[in-house]
Amino acid sequence: MGSGKVLGEKKPKWDEEIPEHLWTAGTGQCTSFAIATNSRSGMEATYSEYSAAHRLASKVGTDNVVLVIDSGRLHAFEIAENEIIAKWENKSGKVHYQINKEMIIPQEVKDHHEAMKLCFDQLFAKGGTLY
Repeated sequence: MGSGKVLGEKKPKWDEEIPEHLWTAGTGQCTSFAIATNSRSGMEATYSEYSAAHRLASKVGTDNVVLVIDSGRLHAFEIAENEIIAKWENKSGKVHYQINKEMIIPQEVKDHHEAMKLCFDQLFAKGGTLY
């Protein structure tokens, strides 16, 4: 009898390009929302990860004002330098994100493929269920 885990006991190596149909619907995980919105808007934002628990897309503009794409808001929004909006804080053009009452420093991700791989790693860590 199997382990009941979709991906098995050993975490797969994500070394192939992620098929677009896995993220273009923009539903579900924070990563797919950020990728789909960024892609469709043509914004050319960068992706950030927060402690293997959350990802978003953002683009720094004039005076360190940041345009943020985050599933927590379900739309893009601007945040000025040193401004705090709910769980987000802009510190010198880097958007920190609150997880469990702690502000987490963003780690920039190479591109949308790497962001999706990080999402899959997170899902695997939670039991290997891909919906």
